[in-house]
Amino acid sequence: MPLFTPDPVLPPSLYYSAAEAHPLGTLTVETIDHIVSDLRINASEREHYVTGWMGAHSVVIIHRYQDKRGTASGLVLTKEGELRLSVQSITFRIPKFILWLSLRRRPRTMALITYGLLGERQSPLVQFSQVTDKALKQRLELEWQALNDYVGMACYQMENDTPLWRTLTNGISAYALAHWVASPRFDDKRLQQDGEFGHDSDLLIMVNGHIPSNDLVMHRF
Repeated sequence: MPLFTPDPVLPPSLYYSAAEAHPLGTLTVETIDHIVSDLRINASEREHYVTGWMGAHSVVIIHRYQDKRGTASGLVLTKEGELRLSVQSITFRIPKFILWLSLRRRPRTMALITYGLLGERQSPLVQFSQVTDKALKQRLELEWQALNDYVGMACYQMENDTPLWRTLTNGISAYALAHWVASPRFDDKRLQQDGEFGHDSDLLIMVNGHIPSNDLVMHRF
């Protein structure tokens, strides 16, 4: 029986695309907040996250993250071993006068775009506005454009009752999925390490709400 293979054809997109992406240097709080709003999966105004995978790279949509500096919403793309790109809007808690003294900016909101290198050449987060290397700036712009393509495909799925997910759940068998996960392509794969949240994990195979009949099908990564 052949292994289950995801459809290589990219799904349609809606609202966002690489061609229509705003340059990182011109992003506004309103633009970032609009993207986050379009990707909301519930009506809650409380802090929550939407996670996904753009190919082999993780994407996290942050909605109203709270800390002592204020409230942040945005997107974080992590390419393990390469870089992390964060695009966020921040609403500060501190008074405008103190904000002006500390950051030389009067608005209580600001767009904050940062990146950090991962892997052997790790670096602290650096603001995009401080990047002087033209090749690096171009690389980050291309990553942002690819992320816009991904967001556009996600919006299409949400607006059309997730056709890709329904096709997958209706057409896949538990046996094929388990066989695919156990294939050699995953022999050297480990769960992405992300600080204190990185750990080995068990994967429980469940299809259409049912666990395969031959006991529990578990795969350890």
